[in-house]
Amino acid sequence: MGLLAPQYETLRQMQPRKLIGTVDSVRGLSVLVNSLPLPIGSRVRIESKSVASDNEQPVRGEIVGFDGSRCVVMLFDSSIGIGPGNKVISEQSQQIVQVGRGLLGRVIDGLGRPLDGRRLTSDMTARPLDPPPTGAMTRRRIEQPLPTGVAAIDSMVTLGKGQRVGIFAGPGVGKSTLLASIARNTTADVNVIALIGERGREVRDFLDSALGEQGCRRSVVVVATGDESPLLRVRAAMYA
Repeated sequence: MGLLAPQYETLRQMQPRKLIGTVDSVRGLSVLVNSLPLPIGSRVRIESKSVASDNEQPVRGEIVGFDGSRCVVMLFDSSIGIGPGNKVISEQSQQIVQVGRGLLGRVIDGLGRPLDGRRLTSDMTARPLDPPPTGAMTRRRIEQPLPTGVAAIDSMVTLGKGQRVGIFAGPGVGKSTLLASIARNTTADVNVIALIGERGREVRDFLDSALGEQGCRRSVVVVATGDESPLLRVRAAMYA
């Protein structure tokens, strides 16, 4: 495919038609849906009504299993407002996300929705949310150092390009501060930072105080706070 490979991938992943089912019952964050022939991993939208008004408030979720002929949909949002017979509309039949340089300097959630109040640009490409792993014999060897700009790391525990490392410590001792320092000073072209399960008040502090404008310009930040659904937190980590 050559130069047209990204465009071909986008066309291949498009939803071919809109399928509509109906809500049968709700069990916590799981919804059982009738007449929706979609595979596991499909993303759907439930047309529910707001408790405070008659406005439509769509709730999104993902098909995670089946109960007989019914689909089991786990929700990304609260189930409040959903009732029997509500329409359930297909949005994606495959788990794909939009990626591209348009995400640089942006803050998004696990569904790719902007959280910084600005619209996303159109120069994006569809990619699988959970792509096949790279084969063991096709992985590049770790031979080049990756300078982090943190003298203690670069001199004593040098990192390599392609290496995985972990930072483990108790609360309040500087893990986020160290991560932000690396993001600001590393020689890497782009940082992808996933803030999963953080307290909501800590996200803004990390962006404004720890990461700062310099770090934000070269970073993509994916956020799913601790008060969001478990499924959305998992998806945010996979998106990152």
